[in-house]
Amino acid sequence: AAWAFSGELTTPAPVFTDQHLSLISHYGYDAIWLGWYPGSEANSEPPTRTMPGRTPVGTSYRPFTSRLRDLAERAEKYDLQIVILYLAPHPADETRRRAMAEDAKRFLVEVPEVKTIVLLDEAMGSTRKGVEAWVDTCNLLTKAFYETRRNIDVVAWAYTRQSNAPDQQGWSERLGKFASLDPRMAF
Repeated sequence: AAWAFSGELTTPAPVFTDQHLSLISHYGYDAIWLGWYPGSEANSEPPTRTMPGRTPVGTSYRPFTSRLRDLAERAEKYDLQIVILYLAPHPADETRRRAMAEDAKRFLVEVPEVKTIVLLDEAMGSTRKGVEAWVDTCNLLTKAFYETRRNIDVVAWAYTRQSNAPDQQGWSERLGKFASLDPRMAF
């Protein structure tokens, strides 16, 4: 798969032109992975000045939903799928949990071409908040996604499981928690 991140959504001109999409498809790729910082802050400052590997605080890609939808529509013409790395932080309270679930539902309605969403542990705070919090957030989002669209593929990606992350011990103890997730979710 080809990779993109903030560039495709926040640059003045699209990074993936139709010619670029054609080449990606021609060389045998079937997907473009794209990071997405969800949130309801439709008028927030875009996360264009965030250092690589850092999650922007108080920002959202929501202002760029139309750009994502356009890319997904154009990519379909070349048999390419947009795979979303959905980078949602663990909600701090019940109000934020409800808002996160509503944002997830709205995302799938606004970009119906998205068929696969990946919930990446380290990007969602597992190394800072712990595995328990990440599993909880995955469960919350998975439920919201499936309530909105039954044919969505949701994947929990435990990227830091094999690393020396501070929560390594927790991974061994809590992997059983995934049994409580929606059975349609892949791990």
